[in-house]
Amino acid sequence: ILDQCKKYGKVKEVRIHIVEATQEVRVFALFTLPEEANRALRILPQRKFNKKPVQCELYDLEAYSKLRLNL
Repeated sequence: ILDQCKKYGKVKEVRIHIVEATQEVRVFALFTLPEEANRALRILPQRKFNKKPVQCELYDLEAYSKLRLNL
């Protein structure tokens, strides 16, 4: 995952979170610059992971920092 994200910019960290209620897997990539995150946001939805389309969105930085990852 990190290798894929690094194609769009410098990644500070990657975090994988499983939502217990649904078993949904969420992958968070924290980029150094907003432009890098926006680049990934534009390109990654065109990709697939395990034959499933990748869904991307920006996440609230404060919630992420406080590890509130189920929003």
